[in-house]
Amino acid sequence: MSVVESNPINEILKIRRATWEELELERMDRRGMLPKSDAWKAKYKEPRSADIDGVGALPEYWYWASVAQVGFVISGQTPKGVADVEGEAGIPWFKVGDMNTEGNELFIHKANTYLTVGQLNSLKLHVQPEGTVIFPKRGGAIATNKKRVLFQPSGYDLNTMGVFPVGVDKKYFWYWFQTVDLGAIADGAIVPQINHGDIEPLLIPVAPPEQQKRIVAKIEELFSHIDAGIAALNKAKQLLKQYRQSVLKAAVTGELTKHLPGRQAGWRDPLFRNKCGKLVPKNSDKYFAYVLECENGSLYKGFSKNLYMRIDQHLSGQGAKWTKEHKPVSIIHFEEFETEKEAVEREKYFKSGSGREWINEIRDKNNRRFEPASQLLERILLERRQKWEAQQLEQFKAKGKVPKDDGWKGKYKDPEAFDSEFEVPEEWIVCQFEQLILELKNGISKKPSEAKGLAILRISAVRPMVVYKDDVRFLPENFDSKDFEIEDGDLLLTRYNGNPEFVGVCGKVKGLENKTVYPDKLMRARPVSTKKLCTDYLELSLNCGISKDFIRSVTKTTAGQSGVAGRDVKKCPTVLPPYDEQVEIANIVSGKLEAMKRLDVEVDIHLLKAEKNKQSILASAFSGALQ
Repeated sequence: MSVVESNPINEILKIRRATWEELELERMDRRGMLPKSDAWKAKYKEPRSADIDGVGALPEYWYWASVAQVGFVISGQTPKGVADVEGEAGIPWFKVGDMNTEGNELFIHKANTYLTVGQLNSLKLHVQPEGTVIFPKRGGAIATNKKRVLFQPSGYDLNTMGVFPVGVDKKYFWYWFQTVDLGAIADGAIVPQINHGDIEPLLIPVAPPEQQKRIVAKIEELFSHIDAGIAALNKAKQLLKQYRQSVLKAAVTGELTKHLPGRQAGWRDPLFRNKCGKLVPKNSDKYFAYVLECENGSLYKGFSKNLYMRIDQHLSGQGAKWTKEHKPVSIIHFEEFETEKEAVEREKYFKSGSGREWINEIRDKNNRRFEPASQLLERILLERRQKWEAQQLEQFKAKGKVPKDDGWKGKYKDPEAFDSEFEVPEEWIVCQFEQLILELKNGISKKPSEAKGLAILRISAVRPMVVYKDDVRFLPENFDSKDFEIEDGDLLLTRYNGNPEFVGVCGKVKGLENKTVYPDKLMRARPVSTKKLCTDYLELSLNCGISKDFIRSVTKTTAGQSGVAGRDVKKCPTVLPPYDEQVEIANIVSGKLEAMKRLDVEVDIHLLKAEKNKQSILASAFSGALQ
C-alpha cells in the first residue's frame, strides 16, 4: 500500500488538484481563453509519493509529506522585453534584488517593475498566487537563505523560485520552510543553482489541522519575544551606521578637529592662528612668556598673567607699540610659570642671542607643521610636475634619445584648479582630485579564467575604505602586467557596479604580499606624495561629504549597470586640510571606526544567537515537542 493510500494525504491531494484547476481557470480567464470542454484537466500531474524510508518517527496522527504533495513548486520567468516595461502600478514583477528593499523583509510588495494584464499576456508571463513563498534559485544570493511571501498575485524572474502551499496552513508551511538551508540543497556548480528536483522531494512533517494552528500560535508567541530583541539589535546596527556617517562627515567639515590647538578661535581676529601645538588657556592663574609672529615676519616677545586676553589686546592695537604697528598673525610659542619673576626671566632669554636662534628654529618648525593647505597644494603641484618631467626623461633615455632643449616641458598639462566655493575651515581648501594624483588608470579588460596564476582583484574587492586583497581571480602567470600592478598606498576606485551606491567608492591598498593587478571596472589612482598627502585621509574623504555627493551626481546608469567616467572622477572636489591635520583626522576616524566595528561584531553575535534560538524553537515545533 502506498503512502498516499495509507494516510490522510489523500485529502491534501484532492485539495491540491482542485487548487490547480482554480489557478488554471484564472490564468485562462486573464488571457480571455475560457475552455470549451474539460480536456485541459488532463494536463494535471499527480506528485510522486514521498520517500519516507529511514526517516524518524512522528507523533500520533502526524505524517510525512513531500513539498510536491503539499504545494506547487514554480520557477520564475524573465521574458525578453520585460526590462523595458515602465509603470508604477499594476501587477508587480519581482527580481531577487527586490528582497533587499526596505519593507520587503517578510511580505514582498515593493517592486521596480509593474505590468498591466495586457503586458502580462503579451510577454506570456504567469502570475503566481498571493501566499507563494519565493527564494533565490541561482547564484550567490542562494547563500543568503532569504525567503519572502508574495503579498498579492505577482510574477518573478528566472533567478527566483516559489512554492505555493496547499492543504496545509500557509503559516505552518512558512515556519517549516525557515528550517530549510537553501545553500545546503543547491548544486555544487561554480554558479550554484536550485532545481525542482532539489525542492519537491523535501519532507515536511504534517500535523493535524488544529495542531498546525496551535503550533503556529506558539511559535509566534515565542518569536515575538525574540523579535523584540532582534529589533533592538537592528536598531543598534542602524545607529552605528548613522554614527559612522556622522563621523566621516565631521572629518571633512572640520568638526572632528575643531578642538585642536591649530583651530583655536575666539579672538577678535578670526584669522589669528595658534601654531604652538597646545591650547592657550582661557582661564589660568599662571604667568606666561610668549612669542607672537607679526604680519611683516617679525617676532614679538612678552610676558603676561592672562595670555588669552593679552593676545586680544595685541590684536586690538592696545598690547604694545610694536604690535600696534605690526599686526600679530600667530602665536608660535608660550610657556607657563608659577611666578611673574620666572616669566620675566624666560622673556629675557627669548630676546637673547641664543634665545632668538632657538625661537627662530621653533618658528620654522611650526610654520612647516601648520602650513596652510593652499601652500601645501602649491608644493604638491610642483612635485607633480617634477615627477612628470622625470618620467619623460626616463622615456627619452629608454628610446636612446636626448632632448635638444626644454620644449618638451611645454607638453605638461596643469590640472584645472577648482573653481566652485564650498565652506571649509580657515587654512583648508577644496581642490580637484586630479591635482593630488599622478595618474588615474583603468585596469585590465582580459577576462580571468585560470585556476591559479597572476592574481587579479574582483570588482567586489573594493568597498568604501577597504580593499579585500584576497578577493581575486587569476590570469595566466606570464600575462604582461607591469602597467597594471598595484602597490601599497594606491587608491582604487570602482568604475562600474550593478549597485550605484558602490560606484566611485575608494579603498586604499595596504599590506600587499603578492603581485596583484586590477580589472577594467576599477581605476587606480597614485597620489603625488605620501609625505605631503596622508593617503588614509584621502581615502576617507573620497567616500563622504562633497566628494561622495559629486560622484553620485555624475554616475550614469545604463542597462542595469551604473558607472562613472574617469574624467569626472578627476574633477571630483576633494577637501584638503593641512598635512598634520590630515594625519590627525585619519587617526581619530580610524580609532572611532575600530570601536564601531567591535560593537557591530558584538551585535552580530547576539543576532546569531537569536537566530539559533529561533531554529531551536522550530526544531521543537516540527518534532511535535511544541504544542
